[in-house]
Amino acid sequence: MKATHLQTSGLKLILPLCFLLLTSLTSSAQDWVKVKTFQPGQTLHCIRFANYMVGYTVSSLYNGSTYNIHKTEDGGNTWIDQSSGYTSTRFKDIFVFSEDTVMMCGNYGLVIHTTDGGVNWIADTVSPDGDHLFGISFVGQTGYVCGNSGAIYKTTDMGDTWTKIDPPFITAIEEINFLTEGFGFICGLNFIYYTEDGGENWIEPETFPGATTNWWLRQISFANDSVGFVCGDIGQIYMTTDRGKNWEWMENTPTSESLQTMIALDENKLFACGFAGTVMRSTDGAKNWELMSAASQQNFYSMDFTPEGVGFISTHIGEVLRYTDPYLSVPETKPSHSLSVYPNPARNILTIEAKSIIKTMGFYNVSGCLVYECSSNSNQQQINVSGFDTGFYFLRIVTKEGNFVRQVLVE
Repeated sequence: MKATHLQTSGLKLILPLCFLLLTSLTSSAQDWVKVKTFQPGQTLHCIRFANYMVGYTVSSLYNGSTYNIHKTEDGGNTWIDQSSGYTSTRFKDIFVFSEDTVMMCGNYGLVIHTTDGGVNWIADTVSPDGDHLFGISFVGQTGYVCGNSGAIYKTTDMGDTWTKIDPPFITAIEEINFLTEGFGFICGLNFIYYTEDGGENWIEPETFPGATTNWWLRQISFANDSVGFVCGDIGQIYMTTDRGKNWEWMENTPTSESLQTMIALDENKLFACGFAGTVMRSTDGAKNWELMSAASQQNFYSMDFTPEGVGFISTHIGEVLRYTDPYLSVPETKPSHSLSVYPNPARNILTIEAKSIIKTMGFYNVSGCLVYECSSNSNQQQINVSGFDTGFYFLRIVTKEGNFVRQVLVE
């Protein structure tokens, strides 16, 4: 379902037409809605967000254009094309430090970065051998990139200089993920290793129950210092609870498609996506999974979640999908007297009053699907909920003072 956006202010009521649209869309709502399809078609290898408004995605363009970086400043609704300075060059991974400071790695040993929100991108050839770079990870000013032929490079000064690190063996390294400046992981075809000394030594896990030969591990995500997950081809997901020393195969994944990326929001709340429109979530630490619906059946390459609970997926034909989960919204940052929602239960008019300007509001059903969204520029808003199905909803309110979630019963 594509969310309805409507400018409202003061006590102005939502037009009845909106609820005709709402009624027709609710029954066929998708968990992940499509918010953008870039033209020409292009493979969006990675998508990363600094916060719920500002994010970046990057593609491969082979039509002579260098405008293969795209930035949003309004949560994915609109995008600004930016020039990487390169055409026919794949940039595979993005690390976002802030809204304005971003670094990407790609083919031919390239690392590019911006400190002004993408107005200017500065290029550096990290690998003199021209190794294609696949992954990037930073903790503070210490960062790492990895790529083909066992390429690993390290910086301790935010990318001003890079030094080569010896890999455990010469092979393509798909992913690199550091939890501290010295403690991190690499993975790829049939392997996963970790280091405790910044890459001087690489340690193979004591146990890692690989499924078959010739399968790739694609992405590592840690929920905390001890509990982490890695996903890969043929629907494989593995879990560690001891900082990567031992791994357990989580056998209940509902797919045999290649899982390209996963996000561990905490030990229990997990999301993963991959080929053929596969996207799924777990609420019990990967013991069980639920397939989610999406407004695309293309290959999904990358996923990211903002701290405010908004998820984004990028696809191999240039689509961006979005999902908003009210259960993941940031905790209320202000006391309850900062916001009032009444009457509750509601039958007709629901009033929202805040001590600061309300920016957006979204209604979600108990499955976490967005069923209605609107914008505001006022301290008070009234919504006609008479067109809603009866039942419980989560109302997520973003104000200039903070973010709030309220449960509302519609009778």
